[in-house]
Amino acid sequence: MPHPAIAAVLAADLLSSVALLAAMAGALSVAAGWSPGAATPVQLRLERIAEEASIAGRAALALSAGAGLLLVVSVNHVLPALVPGAMCGLGVLEAIPGGTGVLGLRVAALAGLWAWWVLDSLDRRDELGPLAPWAARALLAAGALCLVAALRTGAALVETDLHSPVSCCAAVIDLSRATAAPGVLWIAGGWHLAAMLVLGAAISWMALRGPKSPRTALVLAVAVVCWAVLAEWVLLDVCAPYHYGLLGHRCPFFLFLPDHHFIGYLLHGTVLLAAFESMALAVATASRTHLGKATNRAQRAGSLVAAGILIHTFASLLPIAVFRLWTGAFMTGL
Repeated sequence: MPHPAIAAVLAADLLSSVALLAAMAGALSVAAGWSPGAATPVQLRLERIAEEASIAGRAALALSAGAGLLLVVSVNHVLPALVPGAMCGLGVLEAIPGGTGVLGLRVAALAGLWAWWVLDSLDRRDELGPLAPWAARALLAAGALCLVAALRTGAALVETDLHSPVSCCAAVIDLSRATAAPGVLWIAGGWHLAAMLVLGAAISWMALRGPKSPRTALVLAVAVVCWAVLAEWVLLDVCAPYHYGLLGHRCPFFLFLPDHHFIGYLLHGTVLLAAFESMALAVATASRTHLGKATNRAQRAGSLVAAGILIHTFASLLPIAVFRLWTGAFMTGL
């Protein structure tokens, strides 16, 4: 019998998969026969099917996001007490077969479903549904990835080992020693922090101005993904020691602990906000040729991208500034 936290994640994923299958069945019909503006019985039936698919898809998105959040909370706050040797979520992921890959796959699947939701929301602003075929195809693609993620999550959680001890912090320390060897370039430093700040400022400026073409919006979205990777790297090596007062402990899951005021949810969440909204910006910009009302969504997405970058930067660097003012030095030798 799985732990109640694991059972709750599995149940939410099951409900999400059922809703997703229903939505994908409707999307298949819409993608094959949609004809905007036609007053035929077939088109009227497809409009009803499209509405039902939209409702089911939105339910699947909510359930999948809820299951993902519940999984993160369980990994960080519930399961460490059950896994021998686990001090935080890292130890729990060692007990879950392919745990890190499962989280990454879920983020990718949720990103795809998010992109569909943005496209579907834009399409619903026009009674003719000019974007319906594109939204249907996006739902089919994202839905397939979400189903794979749910199946992979279920298989991994069922096989979770709650009896064998894990290394957890010892593995983090060993990794830190290995990467600290001469010639190893895996540790971020002051130059990486400066690059993150410059790239974040450039992206924010471009996002607030608004991309002029779909290609520019796509380039901006790729730039945000690059910033997100760099931001997580800098957070792990440069900023995190100031949050939990410990050098050489490259563990992102420590930031989720109550001892550190659950700051990990804000720091990692704002990175996801910027990345997801950059996708929304790209989708809305590409949709403006078919739907003029997409301009407002593009502007809002640009503002949220800039807000995510700004909040993450401030929350990451604030402990460094406080430490510098209090001691007159930098812990990591910046």
